Amino acid sequence: KVICLAITEPYAGSDVANLKTEAVRTPDGKHFIVNGEKKWITNGVFADYFTTAVRTGGPGMGGISLLLIEKTMPGVTTRQMKCS
Repeated sequence: KVICLAITEPYAGSDVANLKTEAVRTPDGKHFIVNGEKKWITNGVFADYFTTAVRTGGPGMGGISLLLIEKTMPGVTTRQMKCS
């Protein structure tokens, strides 16, 4: 299996403290609903799992958490970027 690190976002770049991807717990507290997007993720289209930086709290670094997201989960999509 392949895992990639998914932190960079289209509008925050590598400024981790200002990322916008948000994760909110489900009412039963067992899962997270993640909303947002990542970009420029090395091997992202080949990965089976994404170690993903998400906002679970307030502003700044104190509100950041890491979630392991499986590529086959509902709502997860990837695409290769044309860079040349």
